[in-house]
Amino acid sequence: MKKYIFKIIIILFTITLSLSAQSKVGTTSAPFLTNPVGSRAIGMGGAFVATSNDVTALHWNPAGIARIGGGDASFTRTNWFANITYNWAGASLDLGELGAIGLNATYLDYGKMEVTTLAEYDGTGEYFTASDMVVGLTYSRNLTDKFAIGITAKYVHQQIWNCTASALAFDLGVLFISDIYGLRVGATITNFGDDMQLDGKDLYVQHDIDPNAYGNNEQILAKLKTDRFPLP
Repeated sequence: MKKYIFKIIIILFTITLSLSAQSKVGTTSAPFLTNPVGSRAIGMGGAFVATSNDVTALHWNPAGIARIGGGDASFTRTNWFANITYNWAGASLDLGELGAIGLNATYLDYGKMEVTTLAEYDGTGEYFTASDMVVGLTYSRNLTDKFAIGITAKYVHQQIWNCTASALAFDLGVLFISDIYGLRVGATITNFGDDMQLDGKDLYVQHDIDPNAYGNNEQILAKLKTDRFPLP
């Protein structure tokens, strides 16, 4: 059994390291998914995957909630600059021999912003909003007294004015507690899922197919095609 467990850990570490070879900064959708959660984890510089001994494990390593025991819940609200607010809530419940389940939600609110145009750079009098959201459902179980595994299925949604993008994604995590001075080994694969693509009525524009021709329809209704971007 121990050889089997160590093989799983080695495979997951290899996959994780290969996926992190390129950070893809500035080329992914939903970067808010990488925002840290929990004062303890933030104080540790994000080195919390192997610790994961409270409800914030729902964010860092889904395998961790199987090691908590009982139930746990937490809510965090952070006020950022420019009236941006970051909210996270999570709860977990121990089901005994059946494992543990958890639910968490993140909501990033960018606040109200005034609509401006090239002609009306001081504002049109209209306002728009933008927000990011993710809701995740987690199941975790102790396979042995020292080894736990967990998986999270989550729905990711982004919105800016009348355009939205959404995707389904999964997190997979393992946690191993050794007999060597309490050494804890954790590994996760996060945000494995669909690419995201903005769509909505704000993408409709009036277009002149041939601006050099006279007498043609200069206001043909067209739709801008947005690119698809992977999750971070």
